[in-house]
Amino acid sequence: MRRLGFFGVAALLAVLASTGCTSLRVEFDPDRSRDFVDLQRFSFAPGPDLRPSAGQADVAERQRNRDVARQGLRQELEKKGYEHDSVKPDYIVHFWLGRSSGDAFQPYEGQAARGELDVWFSRPGKNDRFWTGWAYVSLYGRIDAEQEVRKAVELLVADVPAR
Repeated sequence: MRRLGFFGVAALLAVLASTGCTSLRVEFDPDRSRDFVDLQRFSFAPGPDLRPSAGQADVAERQRNRDVARQGLRQELEKKGYEHDSVKPDYIVHFWLGRSSGDAFQPYEGQAARGELDVWFSRPGKNDRFWTGWAYVSLYGRIDAEQEVRKAVELLVADVPAR
């Protein structure tokens, strides 16, 4: 086996740093006593306002990532047999997308950050979380945030029972 040596290792690290890499993991806190049988229709809770802040990704980029998360959640839930109904939903889908150091999914250039997507369900007019999931991703270098959001949504909704 050929040894890479100092310059070989340095070149490999440079390539990895320029392409970016991630480490995605998900966690759940579902109320297993909650029966999804009577749930058919869902709606989304209104999201928080997006205001520009110093050192954060611009509002348009943050909104684009939230739109990707919302669209992905809707598609994945519909694949499971649930219907989107903003008039008379059986449950409300809440989500927050950001990073540990602020309200954006991208890291600063050349620095690591932890992106996070939190999703939880509650009944309309109630503050009862009966299903909660989190996706954490460690972000290094340049990444495709939309792709990471899509993967996180897919992994999270995989835990939701199908109709």
